[in-house]
Amino acid sequence: MPVTPVTVRVSLGWNKNRMQVRISPWSAHITKPGQGIIWRPTASIQEIKISKNKPSDRWPFNPAPPNKAYKGNKARPPKGRNLKPGTKGKRFPYKITLRFSDPKGKLRRAMIDPDMVVEV
Repeated sequence: MPVTPVTVRVSLGWNKNRMQVRISPWSAHITKPGQGIIWRPTASIQEIKISKNKPSDRWPFNPAPPNKAYKGNKARPPKGRNLKPGTKGKRFPYKITLRFSDPKGKLRRAMIDPDMVVEV
């Protein structure tokens, strides 16, 4: 039976011309064998890309970024699957890059740096 992936919700909004980004949960905990992760952006995010902070950083899934599985949008959210052995008890910092339009229609980009924790 398939295991439900951890969902990380990524939202972006504006309050008096100030961008507000929310990542929930900030630290995604993978707690079951075979569990993956899916990053679900809101419609206001035109593109979301998941990457390692540095190319030499470890990654818990196979394949690792850069890979088309880690780039998407609301209709096709990025996913991490195929947990590698030897990841239990490790923390994996990563980067979320968002492309979106500001209230004036100008295309912008933001980068956020949350964590994944593998507990299985």
